[in-house]
Amino acid sequence: MGLLDFMHHCRSSRGFARCFMIFLCTAQLIGTVRADSLDSSVQRRLHDAVFEVVQGKPDSDPLTYEKELPLDLLPFTERTSKYRAIGTAFAIEQNRFVTAAHVIAAGIGSQYGPLAMRDANGTIYMVDKVTKYSAAEDYAEFTLRDGPRVKPLDTDTRPSLNEPVFAVGNALGEGIVIRDGLYTSDTPEERSGRWKWLRFSAAASPGNSGGPLIDRKGRVIGVILRKSPNENLNSAVAITQVQHGSQESASLDSRVTYGFPPMLATEPAEIDEHFALPKPIADFYMAAAAAHDTAVERIRTRYLTNHAEQIFPHGDASELLLNQLYVAPFPRAIMQRNDETWGVNESPPQKAQLEHNGFVESAAVKNILYLRLRAPDDLAPASLYGDSKVFMDMLLKALMVRRPVGSDPVRVISLGSAHEDATYKDEYGRSWQVRGWRLPFNDSVILTVALPTPQGYVVIARGCPSGLQAQTTQSLESLTAFTYVSLQGTLKQWQSYLTQSPRPDLFQSLDIRFEYGKSFEFRSKRLALSVSNSVQKIDPASVLVLKTTYFRDSSSVVWDVGGVYLADPEQRGNWIDVLRRHRPPGNLPDNIAERWHAIETGAHPYTAVAYSTNGGTQIETIANAKKIASKESDTAYTVTITREGTVDQAAMKAKLDAVTSGIAVLEH
Repeated sequence: MGLLDFMHHCRSSRGFARCFMIFLCTAQLIGTVRADSLDSSVQRRLHDAVFEVVQGKPDSDPLTYEKELPLDLLPFTERTSKYRAIGTAFAIEQNRFVTAAHVIAAGIGSQYGPLAMRDANGTIYMVDKVTKYSAAEDYAEFTLRDGPRVKPLDTDTRPSLNEPVFAVGNALGEGIVIRDGLYTSDTPEERSGRWKWLRFSAAASPGNSGGPLIDRKGRVIGVILRKSPNENLNSAVAITQVQHGSQESASLDSRVTYGFPPMLATEPAEIDEHFALPKPIADFYMAAAAAHDTAVERIRTRYLTNHAEQIFPHGDASELLLNQLYVAPFPRAIMQRNDETWGVNESPPQKAQLEHNGFVESAAVKNILYLRLRAPDDLAPASLYGDSKVFMDMLLKALMVRRPVGSDPVRVISLGSAHEDATYKDEYGRSWQVRGWRLPFNDSVILTVALPTPQGYVVIARGCPSGLQAQTTQSLESLTAFTYVSLQGTLKQWQSYLTQSPRPDLFQSLDIRFEYGKSFEFRSKRLALSVSNSVQKIDPASVLVLKTTYFRDSSSVVWDVGGVYLADPEQRGNWIDVLRRHRPPGNLPDNIAERWHAIETGAHPYTAVAYSTNGGTQIETIANAKKIASKESDTAYTVTITREGTVDQAAMKAKLDAVTSGIAVLEH
């Protein structure tokens, strides 16, 4: 399995906590030939020439758990060893060792120590240089630094079908074992039949990857790779392919299917990257990661170019969303619907309660987690926006990260401070905090991109193996432009938010002012609004929502304020709502055209006549009705006032007049 295959598999995996296990192969115990039929001299040679491939465990753990880890539930070796076993390797020449490519790839970006080999006596030898590498054929060859002098294993071509074979390797990470079976068939390579895999029935387990497949005389015929998903058959690459492989360059060759999460379309893609060998192991990892990232970026760029006219906000399929307004304090993923029009995902979020009125809401969309953090009332703004530990400790209420220890999954209650903390500005001028936290226990990371809001944050999050951190971060960053969100909070929260930096570039053109018990003022390049306390209560607990949305502005699409909502504390039914509406194109659903017709003609509900609704009284009008009726403007601003209970027409009209007198429409 190549590095990009690894990436693709982890994208479709149900949980990032087990992604690292795909480096290992699995099988069921089968076979009819007894392992002790191997000559004792052959077994001694295998004992000397076959090694465990290991990595040093991290020295420290930054995580905090809900209780002391019950490490006594782990097997003794796993509990006490300073190393984790990831595969098997064997000597093919003096200081020339062979393993599976995906075993070598386990170290790319890993939090664990450098790749090493461990012999039967527990002696550790560090990997020096990679001398051969083929991701497609899944083999690698390498040397050791100050390696042992061992007698290499002999090699041979494929035996006859149904001849006995033996799988040798570090099964389950518990030392080298030998298991028997039959060489059953040759299977063409899946893409174009460029070579044939060896298929065999000797059992293999996690940790066998990279071990030798030998014949009855102890000669290596192949390198053990994997088990087929649905049959009791395992696969190996012929040792002759390794021997004839290039010593001059490494090959990252694979086929993947690429898709951009917001879109329906996917495309097949080829990876065919090469770089020079031999290389010291650290340089090899750097070169492999760079080659992989180059290939993925090329595939991504080609995809976006091929679909440029269909990707939001381009094309006719975007018009429906560009002419709708959603209230979205919880972040909504902008996605293509089944009819290829663009809309927002409206999956209901789950809520985890925090102290002092705080909460975390979360919903998963295509293996991406969207969250809304409403910070506790007693949390200082400096800690809310500046302390990555405090931020993640609150999110963990919803993420529910657990570390499996034997049969006991122990909950993680803190990840500590982020090991990476940066800022990313999306194409709409919104500055997102990009953070990452390490989970050493399974060599993975949790990544978040988070937009500060008056209440706290909206967040896009995902976990991934450590080696895929850079690519996953880029993927999350690309989703920021496809995230629909409103900015909501109490006036007290807004007071703190307006002093924070950075805020979206939009705020450079906004002026928001309020004085408790007196007035509220809002001004943008499109609208000016002034509301007195006699019309709408202005106090620290009053609620302000800027209904930010996407709409066309001349030849471009902007993210801007599409509405201003001001409500009494706890939004009890007394509120003012000023919304921006634009003349829609003719190809949209009838209900949108009917709404505009009512605006243009001053029909119900925009008649300035009060009516009953949902146990309250509501009245509406058009702030710039004359210009809309005369067709001097294609942009209308509707004004809605709602009050609890039954309120007479005169009182409602007086409030409506007071609000409209404080509105100036500044755009044409």
